[in-house]
Amino acid sequence: MQAERKACKNFTKIRMRTINLFLYFISSLFVVICSCNSPDEIIEEPRLEIKELTQNFETKSESRSIEVVTNISGWSAKSSEPLWCAASKSSINNNVLIISVKENRGTASRECAVTVTGDKLERVVTVKQLGNSPALALSPDSLYLPYKSSTRNITVTSNVEKIDIEIQPQEVSWVTCTINSETARIYNVSITENKSPAERTAMVIFKSADPIEQTLARDTLLVTQKPAQGSVSEVDVAKDIKIIPSSGKANQYQPGQNIENTYDGVFGGSPYHSPWLGKTFFSGNTRILFRQ
Repeated sequence: MQAERKACKNFTKIRMRTINLFLYFISSLFVVICSCNSPDEIIEEPRLEIKELTQNFETKSESRSIEVVTNISGWSAKSSEPLWCAASKSSINNNVLIISVKENRGTASRECAVTVTGDKLERVVTVKQLGNSPALALSPDSLYLPYKSSTRNITVTSNVEKIDIEIQPQEVSWVTCTINSETARIYNVSITENKSPAERTAMVIFKSADPIEQTLARDTLLVTQKPAQGSVSEVDVAKDIKIIPSSGKANQYQPGQNIENTYDGVFGGSPYHSPWLGKTFFSGNTRILFRQ
């Protein structure tokens, strides 16, 4: 009788443990399902951007912190000339690249590439360091600007006393260059609005004011401006041709919110939407066909 009671007691314990494990499994499954059921869940794509891809240094040793816009925690940096240029990710800030150069005791300027990689993305920073002979370097060394009037800053790294500026072709009047800071060697490059339907370019040449040094101490800024864009007032609505979609197809959509909901003239109801409940995957593919 005592043995039967003991066996019954052990059976009860085993049963309770089984029930507890089952409840734990159900609660864990519920948490997972809830975490996956948030509508409009967005899977963020990897991002790796560096705004200033040209870094110019003077002859002396120097370290510089450069902003990196990224959501990748495991990115890395490597220098093509590690004997005089070191590159690494900051140990305290995931969004900072540190570039350090040793003193250049040679005559000529030197250059290397710092390659930043992360999650199959790659960005290359060009590093230039002046030598002891006359030299000049621009950052950035090219501008691609909108058609509207605007102004950009150009930093000049140089070991010459005075700098002259020349704009080519000589007849160009839409580009001007003025000094902003004599101590920091920062110049303002300004452009007027481009009212032409064609893209236009000009060269801003920075060079030493000393004729003897000009062959070595010079660099060229290429300025390109986009063509003018038409305004609404310039559109002849009477001659405008209406193109009507004939069909469309999307490889992903929420039921009842297919690609047809994007056509002109479709108002009210639900717009097109990708699948909810975490079922959207990359990359999506949509196609709309038009009647002639």
